[in-house]
Amino acid sequence: MTEQMTEQAAPAEAAVQTDAPKWAPEAEQEARALGWKAPDEWKGEIPAGYIDDPTRYLERAESFAPFRKIREKLSEVEKSSQEALRKIENASARMIERERERHTQELSRIKAEKVAAVETGDVQAFKALDAQEDAIRKQLATPEPAKQDSAVPDSHRVAIENWAVERPWFKKDAVKTQAAATFYGEAQAEGISDPGAILKFVDRRMSETFADLAPKQRDSAVESGLTLGSGAKPGAFETLPKEAKDSFRKYVERGVVEDTKEARAQWAEDYNA
Repeated sequence: MTEQMTEQAAPAEAAVQTDAPKWAPEAEQEARALGWKAPDEWKGEIPAGYIDDPTRYLERAESFAPFRKIREKLSEVEKSSQEALRKIENASARMIERERERHTQELSRIKAEKVAAVETGDVQAFKALDAQEDAIRKQLATPEPAKQDSAVPDSHRVAIENWAVERPWFKKDAVKTQAAATFYGEAQAEGISDPGAILKFVDRRMSETFADLAPKQRDSAVESGLTLGSGAKPGAFETLPKEAKDSFRKYVERGVVEDTKEARAQWAEDYNA
């Protein structure tokens, strides 16, 4: 009886093994993004040279020069973004360390003056110094900005849908769509939360990455930032990337540093160190 059951089960197991996928789901998903279709999805006659294996389809696609060049360009963009983030983190760490040292010195001064106020019985001076100390300690305890939620809020989804209407390549060109998604995440990592501002960031990065999306060139004098009738040159801060300047302004908004000419110059120096 047991042998008969084993013989009956064997064909079913063989059928399951025969029907098992011959490729990874990830390979099929990526191939579909580049235009691959399964044999049963074709309408009409299957074209000559059709590749039924998505893994081999990807290998063939990656051998094409245009595809290879786009991949190399995206790799360069990713490296550039990582370097910009590294510079911003470096500048942030240096600025915060300087501010902590300054606050430590201020706390030491306040402590000494409070002792003097106690010795002389100056209650008003002691209260004023106490208020200064509380303000400094609050600055030292300023929390870091909250991380972005991985889920896409409805406000962002609506903004993306409206934005995509005027960008026919979105969700049709797999490489450009992936690049746009990468830049969207990059903007959020920089602390940009408004969907409109994020999409402007995406548009700028896309125009820098893909020549066919770049805006038409204006007059060379205007593009180079020249101002007629003025010999003034932009300072180091003004030449920084937008994301670097935005990061500095966030610290200003949080009260970590004052927006002065000296502070901007120091931020630019730390960024370019």
